[in-house]
Amino acid sequence: MPTPPPSVSCMIRSWDIRTGTTGEMTLDAARKAESLGLEGVIAGDHVYLLNGTGKGATLQERVMCLHADTGKLLWEHKFTLHSSDVPPHRIGWASPVVDRDTGNVYAFGGGGTLVALSPAGKLLWERSLAEDFG
Repeated sequence: MPTPPPSVSCMIRSWDIRTGTTGEMTLDAARKAESLGLEGVIAGDHVYLLNGTGKGATLQERVMCLHADTGKLLWEHKFTLHSSDVPPHRIGWASPVVDRDTGNVYAFGGGGTLVALSPAGKLLWERSLAEDFG
């Protein structure tokens, strides 16, 4: 099995596990993700990002899905930042994870919320790990 590509400063659009070859995102899509201050997770032609949106009392976390070639926003799912003292600039430190078999997207927010989303952005389930486990 080929070795995964080394860590690079640009976002990798695809990686073929059989050959080990990579393809980079288009410049427009990479700039869109970079403007949000994020490194994305790429699955197929989608880039998934976790970040904060809003300010003060309206601060929320969101999972965003962008088209890898164009940077166009395909969908976003927002969720409330529950009982957290995490400063707004530290929201979205963890990258979402994509299940390669189902395409489902999993994201763990700074407030201890774990969400599962369908490939189309529909909420499958949501758990507050901070409330459930302290």
